Amino acid sequence: MILFLTGNTFRDRTGCEDKSEMIPDNHLIDEMQKMFPDPCRALYFSDGPDDFEFNDFIANDTKDGFEYSGFQFESFICVDDRNASQAKELIQEANFIILGGGHTPSQNRYFRDIALGDLLKDYDGVIWAISAGSMNCAETVYAAPEEDGEAVDPEYKRFLTGLGLT
Repeated sequence: MILFLTGNTFRDRTGCEDKSEMIPDNHLIDEMQKMFPDPCRALYFSDGPDDFEFNDFIANDTKDGFEYSGFQFESFICVDDRNASQAKELIQEANFIILGGGHTPSQNRYFRDIALGDLLKDYDGVIWAISAGSMNCAETVYAAPEEDGEAVDPEYKRFLTGLGLT
């Protein structure tokens, strides 16, 4: 498995026809071009398994950002509650997985619910992780409070079990 851990992958292009483009700093695009599978069969995992409209929007925006930067996909599937029961088969067919950003604890819970760590044990493709997706790749994840009330909630768990990829 090849693992890219990133923070903010895309530069905002609000007001432009193409809303996102990959940030070219630090030769990130150059390195990805060396590893990008051809043909590319991609899966996109977000942080919210049941917000289908948002998941489709952010997955398509991510795909557009990659394509704007010169990467092409044979297939690009958003994995959420509509098809999570097929995650094992989808991962077996994929050679490029994107772990999107979002709310770290929510994504972590979703990844545990679908046993993503176990499903990735024999995965031999490329994983591109963004922000929360990068954090959840760790064996132990520090989930900094992000939403109102989390910092003062005595039940808030700051240390979570991650995917164990790093």
